[in-house]
Amino acid sequence: MKVTVKSQGIYELKIKKSLFIGHIKHVTDTESARDFIREIKKQHKQANHNCSAYIVGDTCFSSDDREPSGSAGKPILNMMRRHNLTNVVIVVTRYFGGVELGIRGLIEAYGAAAEGTILSVPPTP
Repeated sequence: MKVTVKSQGIYELKIKKSLFIGHIKHVTDTESARDFIREIKKQHKQANHNCSAYIVGDTCFSSDDREPSGSAGKPILNMMRRHNLTNVVIVVTRYFGGVELGIRGLIEAYGAAAEGTILSVPPTP
C-alpha cells in the first residue's frame, strides 16, 4: 500500500565530517516538487550538493546534483520506493567535510540520510 507524509521533516546526519541534511515534504504535483527543490537549493546555496528525488503518482525523478552519476539521487529514490512513498519530495543537502567517501560511501550516505528523513515524519495512507 502506498503512503505519503502530511508534515515536513528535517533530518541531519554527519558522516566523515560531511553534513547531510534531509528535507521531506508532501506534494500533489510535479511543479510543487520542483518548487520545493528550488526552495531548499536557495536556502542552502553554499552547500556543495542538493540532491533530490520525488515520486508523484506514476512520475519519478532523481538528481545527483553534480555528485557522481547514480550515487545520490537514485539511492534517495530507492529509499522512497522501499518505504512505499508517493506524492513526496526529498532533498538531501551535503556540506562536504573534506573526506572523500567514494561511490559506495556516497550511495550509503545518501540512502541513510533519505531513510532518516523519511522516518522523521509519520506516514499517512
